[in-house]
Amino acid sequence: MIVQESFEIVVARVILCSPDGDWDDGSEPLDCPARVWLDDALEDREVIDVESGRRLPLYVPNWS
Repeated sequence: MIVQESFEIVVARVILCSPDGDWDDGSEPLDCPARVWLDDALEDREVIDVESGRRLPLYVPNWS
């Protein structure tokens, strides 16, 4: 994962590897959470996917 943060936004890129290495089959993108350590608290900053430019949702695990 590569993360670049500024005062307004956090831009992230996550690269995953497949065990068989065959992800170029036109299938849908994988949707899974990733943990990132930031220099400052996230607060109201948006997290943006560097590839699509889309805002990524905040994932809050249910620890109960």
